[in-house]
Amino acid sequence: MRRFALASTIAAGLLVTGIVVSCSGDARPSDPVAVPTNNGVSIGGPNLSGGGWTPAVASAASTNDKVEVCHSGNGKHFTDINVSAQGARAHLGDPTTGKGGHADDYRVSDLTPCPPPATPGHVQVCKVADLGVAVGTNFTFTLTTEDGSKTATVAAGAGPAGTCVAAGDFRVGTTVVVHETPQTDVNTTAIIVSPAGAQQGTSDLAGGSATIIAGVGTTSLTFTNRGPTGMLVICKVAGSGVTAGTNFTFTAAGQTQTVAAGAGPTGTCGSAITLGAGTAAVSEAAATGVVVQSIAGTPAPTNVNLAGGSASILITKGQESRITFTNAAATTGTLVICKIGGTGVTVGSNFNFTAGAQTQTVAAGAAPNGTCGSPLTFPVGSLTVTETAVAGTSVSAITGTPATPTNINLGSRSATVAIVAGQETRIVFTNIGSP
Repeated sequence: MRRFALASTIAAGLLVTGIVVSCSGDARPSDPVAVPTNNGVSIGGPNLSGGGWTPAVASAASTNDKVEVCHSGNGKHFTDINVSAQGARAHLGDPTTGKGGHADDYRVSDLTPCPPPATPGHVQVCKVADLGVAVGTNFTFTLTTEDGSKTATVAAGAGPAGTCVAAGDFRVGTTVVVHETPQTDVNTTAIIVSPAGAQQGTSDLAGGSATIIAGVGTTSLTFTNRGPTGMLVICKVAGSGVTAGTNFTFTAAGQTQTVAAGAGPTGTCGSAITLGAGTAAVSEAAATGVVVQSIAGTPAPTNVNLAGGSASILITKGQESRITFTNAAATTGTLVICKIGGTGVTVGSNFNFTAGAQTQTVAAGAAPNGTCGSPLTFPVGSLTVTETAVAGTSVSAITGTPATPTNINLGSRSATVAIVAGQETRIVFTNIGSP
């Protein structure tokens, strides 16, 4: 922690004396300590916007060879001075650790003027839930200054922004150490300070803390945490009618991966994916002309849905789980029959249809989509769909997707559709009332 709490009044007096001597040594002979020259490193870009002192800022300062510092001997009386880049360490501390330096000194910038304004700056703490951390998990932060400490609780939110809370107001130029209370099996993987130039030293990820210099407006710290994780390997087997090497796309707990189908029984496997411990949903993107024939794995998948090409698998901390999808060429497709009730036809009226050897009743629905029946499975090829005549109505249109039906005969209320392997074909009949 940077220059907190003097042990006694005598020690404070000695420190002030030391500061005056140090400041005199930093200033150039032609620049008295109490008279600012306003030509030091002060603003420009995210690395310099703010009162912090980091390796990036120190590097910029070494090029300029002057640093503008707001110097205070007692936290009340502030003086704007310019010091050499080397001398800045005496005032601002070590740029890597942020420790050392003079109490209450900070770098002058557009967000940290000297003297500090009467209006305090706001500090905001944000939390991002990475792998293995459930969104909504609460984390506690302690914000410490020379005057004491306060705590803030933040619920982890989805990336990249996470969830943010106002953590307190502080005098501009105040050094604030923000520390996250550790949780079992949870690591801090990133701490981002905004603006970047407000950071004092570098983040301590292992310790879950970072130090900032409060500036005008809002200074934010975003902590990202990762919980326990395991590995998932996705494998693909090319079954009957599927060419080895054909690519298939999978989604596992929000991550996507493409795996080429390989010969059975093991197929081809993708690289291991890191996932949070717990149950992960894995799904295969639908591919034309093929169906999922089986889903197996170690441990055994649950919630297996072959029609939807999905299953769940348990991810265990520090272990590898494996799931294997086997596909085969589809020999059937599906047909969906829809009915629109046009002018003179009561919505909800039932109509009967015949498709191949199957029949289905569909209630008329309002335009433009109407009402559709449940999917019917048919072998690949041409199929004629016929509506049973209903007194007082006539068919005014027959349409469909993905291709327009052929052999349309409004008088006989029939049309022909193509059933494609592994695809859905849709046909829509529109009826109107007739005299």
